[in-house]
Amino acid sequence: MTDLTLEQPPQPEQPPQPETAPATGGRVTVKANRLGYSGQVGAVYRVWFLNIFLSMITLGIYSFWGKTRMRRYLTGCFRLGGDTFEYTGTGKELFTGFAKASPVIILLYVAARFLPPLFVPVIYLPIIYLIPVAIFMSMRYRLNRVTWRGIRARLTGSPFRFGGFALWRMFLNVISFGILIPASDIATYGYMANRAGIGNLRASFDGKSSALVATHVITLIISVAIFAAAAGISFALTIAAAGAGAGGEAIAAAASGTAVIAFLVAGVLVMLVRSFYQAALMREKMRGLTLGSIRFKCTATGMDVLKLRLGNLLLLVFTLGLAMPVVIQRRMKFTAAHLIVGGDLDSADLMQAAREKGAVGEGLDDLFGIDTDIGLG
Repeated sequence: MTDLTLEQPPQPEQPPQPETAPATGGRVTVKANRLGYSGQVGAVYRVWFLNIFLSMITLGIYSFWGKTRMRRYLTGCFRLGGDTFEYTGTGKELFTGFAKASPVIILLYVAARFLPPLFVPVIYLPIIYLIPVAIFMSMRYRLNRVTWRGIRARLTGSPFRFGGFALWRMFLNVISFGILIPASDIATYGYMANRAGIGNLRASFDGKSSALVATHVITLIISVAIFAAAAGISFALTIAAAGAGAGGEAIAAAASGTAVIAFLVAGVLVMLVRSFYQAALMREKMRGLTLGSIRFKCTATGMDVLKLRLGNLLLLVFTLGLAMPVVIQRRMKFTAAHLIVGGDLDSADLMQAAREKGAVGEGLDDLFGIDTDIGLG
């Protein structure tokens, strides 16, 4: 597959690079179309605050319409080839999907509460299975509600088959002690990508997990070392508290709090270390993806993802969550800055595709607290 490589950017004294510029890669030269984003953080704040206020006074009912309002604004701020995207989903669809999905999850939780402890794991297995089902159904709903130049995107296939496939990949990840994570990430993404498309064009994915192995192994070893250090600190504090004698309860409480902090810090460090793997995964996802004659490229590096994650984390922590619109804005700008669409968009053979109905997956999405995105990650 052709790998896009942009030409050298102009010197600082020259005018800014236009949205569409030529790109070269491998044996051919294709047009590199930059994804534009025109969203403003002030507008995101207005939508965000309004959603919170109306959700509070309606006891959460407005949240479905609020989520739609935010998606509609953000989607409309992206443009490609001079044309903007449009989100056509409705709050009513999300509310209806939530209402349909709720009884299933409520039944499982109630069963887990009243059944004997021996049978509780049997209940949690269906819940684990429903998480990838919810991801697939949610992504299918969102793609089928996104249009560009009046042409709808789409995702087809069975979410329940995807749930079984994803559960199998989770099992392989566990028994391989994480070694097969790159193969599983490529396989699960490919499962959805090969069933996606826009209009009459169907996507195809040919990603290679071998491109991720080195980065995965290195960051996995570092991550294990970080958690091992946190466990060592926790163990040492426990031993110290046990031999403290008088005042041991106070020391034990302090040791327990310190151990929790140690594991929280370890989790943050692991997230930052794994940024390099996530960046490699983003690049391979886009490299292996085709849509007819259209190619894709992600330019994000590990440091780019690390700075995005660290900045977002600090913003949320030090503002107690009030900087969420800034975090949203940073994520959208990151996607626009690092995604290139290669090929002649005007010559693409696009025809309208049938629209799939139903937003039950969005109901599961809300119940599990999953926030899937149509993005690089």
